[in-house]
Amino acid sequence: SFTTVEALPPTLATLTITNVGDKSATAACNVTADNGSTVSTKGFCWSTTPSPTLGNNKTTDGAGIGSFSSSISGLEPNTVYYVRAYATNGKGTSYSNEISIETLN
Repeated sequence: SFTTVEALPPTLATLTITNVGDKSATAACNVTADNGSTVSTKGFCWSTTPSPTLGNNKTTDGAGIGSFSSSISGLEPNTVYYVRAYATNGKGTSYSNEISIETLN
C-alpha cells in the first residue's frame, strides 16, 4: 500500500526590492518549491493599496522553480506602492511577503 500526498500552492522565499527610482524599481524573489504541481507562472504584483493580487498591476516572469527578477515600471513619482511576488501552480497562487516602497520625487 502507499499514501499519496496532495499538492499545494508553491513556496516563495523573501522578496527584495532594489533600485527604487521615480518611476521604477527592481524586484527579485525565488520560488523554492513547486509542492507537487508545476509552477505555470510567476512574477510580481503591485498596488497603491496593501495586499496586491493578480487583479492589480503585475509582471509575468516565466515558470518553474528558481530565482526571478523584474523591473517594475510605469510608477508615479513620490507615491507609496505595495509589492508582492507571486507564483501559480495547479493548486493555486501563493504570494511572498509584502514590501512597501516610496518612489522618488
